Amino acid sequence: MAGPAVAPFAPNVAASVTITVATTAAATALVGGGSDIRVASNATIPVFINFGTSAATATVAAGTCILPGVTEVFRRPADVTHIATIKDTDSGT
Repeated sequence: MAGPAVAPFAPNVAASVTITVATTAAATALVGGGSDIRVASNATIPVFINFGTSAATATVAAGTCILPGVTEVFRRPADVTHIATIKDTDSGT
């Protein structure tokens, strides 16, 4: 019995967004379509993210932690249009 077809992650490089994370939460529009979101951190400290609409916000207490140098892939629900970001201190980028 054959299993479901598996499609590898294939990022749309033209839809990349670079975000400078601050100590104040900010939502950034996700460009392009697709069902996955790849988040890569080149920060020197953990950053925190949350997905939603233009009203999305991230907090250090309740956001998803992305550690320095880590890349994560998230499934993108149909209603997600933005990524919200925040960092805990001014010592990272």
